[in-house]
Amino acid sequence: MLAALGSAGRATDAIELGVNVLGASAPLDFSGVYSTYECIGQQAGTDEAFGVEAAEVQSVAGDDRVDRYRNLTVQPQGQVSAAIAAKRAAWERESRMGRALATDYELQGWRQSDGRLWLPNMFVPVRDAMIGFDREMLIGKVIYTLDERGRRVSLRVAPPGAYSPEPKAPKKQKKGRKGGDAFEYLLPADWDKS
Repeated sequence: MLAALGSAGRATDAIELGVNVLGASAPLDFSGVYSTYECIGQQAGTDEAFGVEAAEVQSVAGDDRVDRYRNLTVQPQGQVSAAIAAKRAAWERESRMGRALATDYELQGWRQSDGRLWLPNMFVPVRDAMIGFDREMLIGKVIYTLDERGRRVSLRVAPPGAYSPEPKAPKKQKKGRKGGDAFEYLLPADWDKS
């Protein structure tokens, strides 16, 4: 992840229909949204976890917001523990719904009322009775335009879940690795580096 969600701070102004919105585009494409998300995988067996427990790791996250039964099964690469499977299923649910709600707004000017620019990765309240938003969203894309109509800014906003990084298994620390040399652990303890 390059930056934490919302690291640009919070917007002073809200995006509000009838106040500062010149135009909007909301595809509201729910074709990638499912009622259940199943994550399946395997992990290396140990003395404590073996057989079915290691070979058939599974987690399911349901989404009550979807009425019709639609199932998505994902199988991540690498070792999948029960915790990673649960995180991945929940991530699929939230990121897919967030992407379905992504909306583009066009506002007059490049700056907010306090003089700050609109920036990517900034939390902003969105109040749009036509689409049905009254929630805090995250700005994912900003385009500044200057032409004969003046200065305008286009903002792509979505719920924060749309921009959260995919959960990954934690990387294991290699045994004995101390510095930049991958084979340093093979050297004798009294070896002088200088």
